[in-house]
Amino acid sequence: MSRLNPVQVAALVTLPVLLGCGMALAQPKAIRNGEVRVGNKTPYPVRVVVTKADGSLEGAFWDFAPGEGGTEGIRLALADRPIVLGEGDVITIFTVDGSRRYWGPSIIGRTNAPFWDAKRRLWTTVLRP
Repeated sequence: MSRLNPVQVAALVTLPVLLGCGMALAQPKAIRNGEVRVGNKTPYPVRVVVTKADGSLEGAFWDFAPGEGGTEGIRLALADRPIVLGEGDVITIFTVDGSRRYWGPSIIGRTNAPFWDAKRRLWTTVLRP
């Protein structure tokens, strides 16, 4: 006959009690890394600036004409590879026509935009007038 140590006893007693009370065990948070798409439905030319939290990409930018990218957005890429962003990376968008409008900084996974599309596994933000 084997004997249970106090830690095993606590686990046997506590787990059913917690589950019976409707408490769920903490699940690891899913990693949300993916390409990013940007659309500019405003009447302003804008610049999109991306900075990765780990410092591997700092100050990369793309310019969008008014209306460019529509509702689907355009995939951001450098050379022949798409930009992959994850939680903590930063996107800032501002007008380049002197009107002083800006969006952000937006911190991926912590602010309302960009939005995570779990089905397509990508981040999307579309500027609207």
